[in-house]
Amino acid sequence: MSYGYCETSFVERDDQGVFQQAAEHRERTRQQNKERQRQFAEELSILTADEYQDEILDHMEKMEV
Repeated sequence: MSYGYCETSFVERDDQGVFQQAAEHRERTRQQNKERQRQFAEELSILTADEYQDEILDHMEKMEV
């Protein structure tokens, strides 16, 4: 029995571990960057609150009078 030429083929390769490792590395890096961004935002919030605290208190006192 003779079969004709097949235009499609499937080759199983053992490099799926490489792709999984790269995906895990990207996700780990993404999570580290999110945490770093959260820390920066928290620090900026504290600095801004400290910088404007006197102005906010002055405004509150003015509004109460």
